[in-house]
Amino acid sequence: MSGVQRDFLERALSNGFQRLGRSLARNPALYISTSFAISLGLFSFVLLPLVPYEPLQRLVPPLKYLDDPEFLFAPVHSRAYEEARIIAASFPTNTSLNFDVGRATRHEAFARVIIEAKNRSVLTGEVWKDVLQLDRLIRALSINTADTSSIGRHRRTYSELCARDNGRCFVNDFLVPLTKMMPMLEFGPLTLDYPLHVITRKNGRSFYIPTGVFFGGANLSEDGSSLRSAQALTLVYYLEAESDASKFRARQWESAFVDLLSEMRLPNVRTYFFTSRSLAAELERNMLSVAPLLPITIVLMLAFTMVSCSMTGGCEWYMAKPWVGFFSCVTVLLSVGAATGCMALAGVPLIGIDLAAPFLMLGIGLDDTFVMLSAWKHTKPSLSVPDRTAQMFGEAGVSITITSITNVISFVIGAYSPFPSVYMFCVYTAVCAACTYLLQLLLLGALIAVFGYCESFRLHGLFLYRLPEDTKRNKKLGITGSRNSTSSSTSDKQYSSQLLIKQDNYCIFRDRVAPFLSRRPVKRFVVVLFLSYAFVAAYGCSQLKEGLDRARLTLDDSYAKDFFIADDKYFKSYPYRVQVVFNRPLNYTLAEVAELAPVIEDFESSSYVRNRALTECWFRESANTTRLREYLGVLSRRAKLGSLADYLAPGISIIRKDVRWKNQSIVSSRCMLQARDVRSSNDEAAMMMELREIADRHSAFNVTVFHPLFVFFDQFLLVRSTTAQSVVVATLVMILVTVLLLPSGWAVAWMALTIASIELGVLGFMTLWGVNLDSISMINLIMCIGFSVDYSAHIAHAFLTGRAPTPEGRVAETLSALGVPVVQGALSTLLGIIILAAAPSYIFLTFFKTVFLVIVLGALHALIFLPVFLSATFKQKKEIIENNVV
Repeated sequence: MSGVQRDFLERALSNGFQRLGRSLARNPALYISTSFAISLGLFSFVLLPLVPYEPLQRLVPPLKYLDDPEFLFAPVHSRAYEEARIIAASFPTNTSLNFDVGRATRHEAFARVIIEAKNRSVLTGEVWKDVLQLDRLIRALSINTADTSSIGRHRRTYSELCARDNGRCFVNDFLVPLTKMMPMLEFGPLTLDYPLHVITRKNGRSFYIPTGVFFGGANLSEDGSSLRSAQALTLVYYLEAESDASKFRARQWESAFVDLLSEMRLPNVRTYFFTSRSLAAELERNMLSVAPLLPITIVLMLAFTMVSCSMTGGCEWYMAKPWVGFFSCVTVLLSVGAATGCMALAGVPLIGIDLAAPFLMLGIGLDDTFVMLSAWKHTKPSLSVPDRTAQMFGEAGVSITITSITNVISFVIGAYSPFPSVYMFCVYTAVCAACTYLLQLLLLGALIAVFGYCESFRLHGLFLYRLPEDTKRNKKLGITGSRNSTSSSTSDKQYSSQLLIKQDNYCIFRDRVAPFLSRRPVKRFVVVLFLSYAFVAAYGCSQLKEGLDRARLTLDDSYAKDFFIADDKYFKSYPYRVQVVFNRPLNYTLAEVAELAPVIEDFESSSYVRNRALTECWFRESANTTRLREYLGVLSRRAKLGSLADYLAPGISIIRKDVRWKNQSIVSSRCMLQARDVRSSNDEAAMMMELREIADRHSAFNVTVFHPLFVFFDQFLLVRSTTAQSVVVATLVMILVTVLLLPSGWAVAWMALTIASIELGVLGFMTLWGVNLDSISMINLIMCIGFSVDYSAHIAHAFLTGRAPTPEGRVAETLSALGVPVVQGALSTLLGIIILAAAPSYIFLTFFKTVFLVIVLGALHALIFLPVFLSATFKQKKEIIENNVV
């Protein structure tokens, strides 16, 4: 598209906005009342379900709220979901019938406690007494539940609520034999084998204690085979959760568990605890921790905008517009309310991080206010209010449209993310940004016209009483005759010239900053500064870390955060029980079983397994095989007679958990591996990828590997590629928008460089500031694409539509018109999110850091880098010809 065509589009939009501005000024009451009515009408759909009147409640479904962290932060359609479906279909788990913690396909309801010894080890008599006391208190913990068999309520303890396997309650059964052994462990020569200790009972059966799993902070013998002492011990309690009633009871018990452990103090140990509902509760606490900060932000923004808008009048109070600042905040809040109503109508759930949207909208929504008031200030006071409003919209409408469209588009692109949290937040903020743009044009534009009429009648800007005429100033500015005259008199031309040059008023951006930037040595320094900035940002990008640690979803003062810290410290040596499923139908004769053995050995040689002591495999005969050792002799002898299916059909219950047969033929089976030394989110992703690669190498057996947390780990694999894809697409779309609306190829090129530079800076400096690349920061990076256009688009558009014939004059003219509004916009946005810096939450602190970076870097580019770059490629002759045509 040629520059003439782009100029035509820009002029067509400018003319359209002029007509809109004139209509707003002529019919302000209509636009104001309609905007208020529609906004409040949409917001009413949020309130209707709360009214205790059924006909009203049926009009619209209640607004949904989601707090499931696994759903919100795990990518949809990931491989882990397919793996979970395969495992659940082949080996369904029922917590009331056949629960096995290592074979579970989901961890629906549980409570876990880490017990840390205050002295050297948990394997001492005093500490062990505290361990047993804690276990007794937890199992005795009871809740009130409705009893269907009798009238009234019934108190249920853990033994009635626990998950079961063939009627047997899940308990920490290793405590009993270790209690008998404790005197010998503490004072005698007896030690526990590591990572697996086997106890042979009197009946000849073996009892297995995976010491590597239950004990943390292990002090081992020189050969690493014996456990001398351990700093920590973990206990787990699983609950039955198959029906809605049992899930509700499980939640009650988990809540009582948290209350008990929060108050409990034991003399020899420290406790850290966690439940299946802890992360969801933490997400809710994240929201509640920020909610009280919103009124503070609103008050700060009201004060700032009213003071800033009062500055538009200079020393003349009748030109000040403090109430425009007040109503600009009201407009943003109405936009957020209307957007929330749209979400309720559309059935899109809200999530905790959506609470960041009002802070963001209060910041970025006020930028347009300052730009419009700056344009109003540059209109001729002698014109009528409709003409001044038309000129204001003609000057500011296009740049406001560019910034608003880019903001909305960046959020729309983010809505295509595979992460539900990113999708829901981006949809909500896209609607908020769209509503803010429409209400800024229609509602705030009409209100500016109203206060423009107040100015024409010389009403005090704050108290709205009439001020006396200042005839000397009117004569100086050439303001004589009717204010409603639209003619261009000599005095109007004189005022226009004075308005352009402003020699009688001091302007720091025109009189200091612009001449300074126009010096050749300074331009060279700016280029060096830009390259240095880009180098530091690139270095920061090279240090990028990926992954959202679950601890970061908790508040700083949360019991869950303490638990994750203790878990990472003590229990990362043997953290995950991984299922390996063979989905290929086989007769499973000894010959066919022999083909499976190398597959398991391949998994055991993985850098994240490296052991076979904790492997459970139904077909393997080994001295180190766990739990199945007593059956392997019989299994081996009977297998020589023919097909194993004949043996397994009446089978042994433990083996039947890992073997599925149909029509006397085994169709799938599984083995259990124990991962080891998985100490970070990067290790978790690498472990999952490595195990999947091994499974893919043995495709002939249709192998699937699975752990319930793989759904969460999948985000580590997708976050980089998804972020890169979204950022690149958003950047290209932003450049396309600027191509359509900026009539200069060089300006588009500099805008593209600005967008890329700001995004590079945000990514690099956020890494140096301790922010990982995860689904939370991905939201902000996508959002930053839109924000990076805001200030630069205003500067570029003002530079191209200026009237000064020289590059130095264009820079002075541009910064004179927009220097202060850009600073005001940046300060208002920072003021809108600065309160989030005090939030005890990684989620909202990440919002603060990234928005802070994009605003500071955006203002730096708009006020320093971009004016220098634009002036360097300014085509003086062409610009003079175009302006003469105008």
